[in-house]
Amino acid sequence: MKRAILTISLISFLSMTLQCQTIPKSTEHGNRLSRDEVIKIAKEKAKQEGVDLAKYYMKGCHYEYVEKDHTWTVFFDGNPPTAVGDHFQIWIDDHTKEATFMPGE
Repeated sequence: MKRAILTISLISFLSMTLQCQTIPKSTEHGNRLSRDEVIKIAKEKAKQEGVDLAKYYMKGCHYEYVEKDHTWTVFFDGNPPTAVGDHFQIWIDDHTKEATFMPGE
């Protein structure tokens, strides 16, 4: 009887432990991705869009900048001297890691 209870307890513990490993961690702000992960994703998306990152600098990286929608916003500005529209943003969904490129206007 003791062995059966111990076995069931061990199985339950292992099951919970494995589940915790597959669920992304959350920070005090509720975000799952770290700032470094977000910046890496943003730079990869910019390169996919054909942006030469040597001509830009990252101005900021914010979680839920406008709305409480689990989205990161990464801002890039052109290196000086800049022209009108020489900037862009990358929006990143904190849950799916989907990145959206928003060109400057």
